Amino acid sequence: MRGIYIPFWLYDIDYTDRQYYSITGQTALADSGYYYKNATIHFKDFPISASTTLSDEELRLLGKYYLEEMEAFNPGYLSGFYADRYNINYLQTKSDVLKKAEEIFDYEMQQPLEQKYQHSSIHVVRKSPIAQIKKIRYVLLPVWFMTFQYKNKPYTLLLNGQTGCAAGNLPIHKGKAALMFLLSAITVTPIFAFLSHYIYLAFAYEQSRAELGILSVVLIAVYALIIFFGICFGYIATESIIKGLNFSRSKNVQSFVKERQDI
Repeated sequence: MRGIYIPFWLYDIDYTDRQYYSITGQTALADSGYYYKNATIHFKDFPISASTTLSDEELRLLGKYYLEEMEAFNPGYLSGFYADRYNINYLQTKSDVLKKAEEIFDYEMQQPLEQKYQHSSIHVVRKSPIAQIKKIRYVLLPVWFMTFQYKNKPYTLLLNGQTGCAAGNLPIHKGKAALMFLLSAITVTPIFAFLSHYIYLAFAYEQSRAELGILSVVLIAVYALIIFFGICFGYIATESIIKGLNFSRSKNVQSFVKERQDI
């Protein structure tokens, strides 16, 4: 495992906009008309990468840095670490950071309207944005990286040097993962069957046949929901694992690490 500092530009931005919206009702009872909003958002320490070595998506997997805990630069912090130097100057990042600020501003402006007018179509008719960059800082943020081999294939894990948030996943044994899922299903099914039978018997002597039929349908529906949410959870977990493994096997990430290991 080795540490590295990745360069970022931090922007302080005052973003103001006056927006006009057209609201068109999608149902007879929905509201229609025009709406006007004016607001300012003060962005503090808005980060954007100062290097092309890792993509925005790869950096996003490292999670959030708590920038208010940053320390002033001290050469001693670089001891034992590799430090990348920026290869994107702040002039090249200006348009990107303003575009991202605009996207966040628009979302914050429109989200309350979408919640209020849920059955209406909302369109921006006119905008008058004014963005003022108040301050730009150059900072180095810490990352740990680790490489290993599994079945003759290289894998890489990156860790947020402040929070420990990991980008990437360890390889998994597909057979063992499938067996674990099967055992979970085998365990849940008899437990639910036993509880359902117990509930059914508890009501059997007090309810009519029609009511017992309804109870049976409800129990079956509950079991079906449990299976459905179990499958959904398994799908989401699998997608997350695959995404992490793709990151760990990414040629871009492996190249990034290899260049620094060879130094």
